[in-house]
Amino acid sequence: MPFTLLLKRVFVFSLLCSTLLFGTTMSFAGQMSINLNSATSAQLETLPGIGPELAERIMEYKKENGDFKNIQDLAKVKGIGEKKLAMLKDSITVEKSSKKK
Repeated sequence: MPFTLLLKRVFVFSLLCSTLLFGTTMSFAGQMSINLNSATSAQLETLPGIGPELAERIMEYKKENGDFKNIQDLAKVKGIGEKKLAMLKDSITVEKSSKKK
């Protein structure tokens, strides 16, 4: 077997292994949920459809109203409708904040 053919096969095999390894890691990372009550603005911005302005509105809502009681409370934030809430529901949780008031 010529050396160049062997190199090509090793390269393709390495590429395949890397894709499988990092693809699996990415999917596990995608399964992590963000707690609305303890999230920072930067963390909120990692959620699908949440940009800096909407993240700031969520932070302001928490400041004025306290912790979210459930995921549906997020719909009370201006700019979060039923469609966006449905898109976010698997990426967010609502747990008691560890901050002392």
